Amino acid sequence: MAAPATTQMYPPAAGNPAEAAAPAAPAGPMAFIMAHKQLVLGVIVLGVIIMMMQKPKKLAAAGGTCKTDDDCTSGACAVGNARAPHSSKKCCTGGNKVKHLFRDYCADLPVGAACRNNDMCASGKCHGNLFGLTVGKCK
Repeated sequence: MAAPATTQMYPPAAGNPAEAAAPAAPAGPMAFIMAHKQLVLGVIVLGVIIMMMQKPKKLAAAGGTCKTDDDCTSGACAVGNARAPHSSKKCCTGGNKVKHLFRDYCADLPVGAACRNNDMCASGKCHGNLFGLTVGKCK
């Protein structure tokens, strides 16, 4: 009759070449993760819950106040009034903006709107702007 197989519950003897050596324990951050699996999993779950609870950022519609392009549904935030270059920025209607003298202005302006160069107007014509030195009107 054969002896029943037993499972070994302790590490192999140091001098026994027949038994394979146990793999080395991980070092560094992996050692912490392996030793604290439940804690790490809890932190991950908590992070996911917090991210899901955050409200999405509301974007401003055309004409709404903004600070950056990311604040607008149109993707363009610039000065909307060529007559007041230091006024607060607004979300541009057409989603386009043009730079004039180091300042962003909304483009695609309608006929009659104040402009400083042709690129600001939807028609491509800014009349009376004296080559960008004065404020003209879109024609």
